[in-house]
Amino acid sequence: MHTPAPQSPITLCWHDESCRILIMTVVGSWYWDDIRSVLIQIREIEAAHEHLFDLIIDARATTLFQSNIIQYIRSWKSQTMYPSTRRLIVVVGVDHFTRVLWKGIATFPFGRHLAASFFDTMADAIAYCQAYTGTQTNLES
Repeated sequence: MHTPAPQSPITLCWHDESCRILIMTVVGSWYWDDIRSVLIQIREIEAAHEHLFDLIIDARATTLFQSNIIQYIRSWKSQTMYPSTRRLIVVVGVDHFTRVLWKGIATFPFGRHLAASFFDTMADAIAYCQAYTGTQTNLES
């Protein structure tokens, strides 16, 4: 189990021992430094794993909005965002507006690696990851 500094509103843990689904849980308010810390940890996890894994972002207990999201994605994309062994990004528990915003950002050249699937329940998200047989969806185009 990987977790950022104590008191962080963001935690990382594997769904099970196979290490095929990494769950990022966001609770309450967060800051860009919290996200940056977790992105660095995800990059380290990617480097340490030889097999593909999926990332589920559980946002049921938070809001995904902080200021300057596009600027943040641009500044961090080359350092921490491009996946190596991360296969899917799956987001749980966000509203329709957030889904539209996320999908819009993923259409820009700097955001294509952020393509995600959205679900209302964690059970549906995990089932989707476990049943997915397609190609890796979040690679740089």
